[in-house]
Amino acid sequence: MSLVFPRPKTSVIGKKDKRLMAEVNASPLKHFVTAKKKINGIFEQLAAYIKESSAFLEEEKLLDSDSHTADGEDVLRNRLEDG
Repeated sequence: MSLVFPRPKTSVIGKKDKRLMAEVNASPLKHFVTAKKKINGIFEQLAAYIKESSAFLEEEKLLDSDSHTADGEDVLRNRLEDG
């Protein structure tokens, strides 16, 4: 003797379920276009980060050339001369 439990029928479909159903029904070209857009967005963010970092380093380089900061060798040289 086996027991069969009927599944309750739900008419409410959540956003995630709709998205998953849309992804299953989407064509490979649609997947490619979506992935390409996401990848391009990542590369745009990366380019902006590199540009910002480069500008920062150039600014620091200009500041360092204007005023010499003591590095490890300068500190060691001063200690040897004083001691």
